[in-house]
Amino acid sequence: MMMSDEENLGDFLSITRAVHYHVVHTWRIESYEQYFSSPKCHLTFINSSIFGHDDDPGTKWTLQLFPKGDKEASSNSNPGTETISFFINLDKSSDMPELPAKYSVEILGEDRCVHKVTGDNIFKRGSGWGRSKFMKMEELLKDKAIFLVNDAMTIRCTVHYTRHVTNQERKKKRRNSNSSASTEPSKILNTDNFDSPGSPHRLAKSFPWHDVTFVISGSCVRAHKWIVAASSPSLAQLVRGSDSIIKLEGVDAEGFAQMIRFIYTGECDLVNSSYKLMAVASKFKLESLFTKCEEYLVSILNKTSCYMIYSIGDMHCSARLKSEALRVIENLECVSDANKLSTIPGTVAII
Repeated sequence: MMMSDEENLGDFLSITRAVHYHVVHTWRIESYEQYFSSPKCHLTFINSSIFGHDDDPGTKWTLQLFPKGDKEASSNSNPGTETISFFINLDKSSDMPELPAKYSVEILGEDRCVHKVTGDNIFKRGSGWGRSKFMKMEELLKDKAIFLVNDAMTIRCTVHYTRHVTNQERKKKRRNSNSSASTEPSKILNTDNFDSPGSPHRLAKSFPWHDVTFVISGSCVRAHKWIVAASSPSLAQLVRGSDSIIKLEGVDAEGFAQMIRFIYTGECDLVNSSYKLMAVASKFKLESLFTKCEEYLVSILNKTSCYMIYSIGDMHCSARLKSEALRVIENLECVSDANKLSTIPGTVAII
């Protein structure tokens, strides 16, 4: 019996093909020796921003660094043998419950890779693989001119994995890609709902009028110098001069784009990006955004979030966050000594 065109098309669209993905992500952690390896650092671990392949939005990864070692490393170490721990995680937002992948993690020096580990494992959503004994802390600090150029640790992670995708899914991705080709790329700042022709909202989207482009880890954020300069002296210094392209390092691209959006519209996504926004507001001394982040974090302060918010306040010199969080901590029956703060797991900074 001859099959209809619809049946043939259905069979074709249901055919599954193997698609190979290659993801490279570079993570730069500023002030590593000054803060993260010092006694004043109360953070158990540091998380990178979420990353993935543009053609596979359903698979997301994060990197996790323990500056003073995870539980396994710290419990088995003697003085002088402490190690830092490093892991790559299949983020909990991914649509695959598990995924086999090969990976490599490198610490980059000024002109080359200076330390590297590799692995080949099956990742489960919400967890990961790595090394409890990634590198000796003593070795890292002894040769900091090699590993910590300008007191910044630069880490490059490469992930190879394969997903089996139907022709229908491939067609959908191609259609979505083509439909967005006529608009600005998704990595370019694109604010929502613009009103009057002369408003900052419309200026933020008027491509021909932009006179500066910030380039951050391959992402671009466009803006107008006079608007950016008016928001803070630090940003005014940044856009000073005739350069139309300004490259930034050690800055989270998503957080910076959100900050620019806030400058134009007064709006930002505090629910999902408060830590990133706090970091960029602190770095570029944008007091209005810094205060807005403080107010939001105080509003969600409770017995679960108090340790994390204290650490965020400590990192960004927010006396208000530290005092408000400490007030909650002191009221908890399980905490009787302020020194216990440094041993509470779960505090995290998003870099």
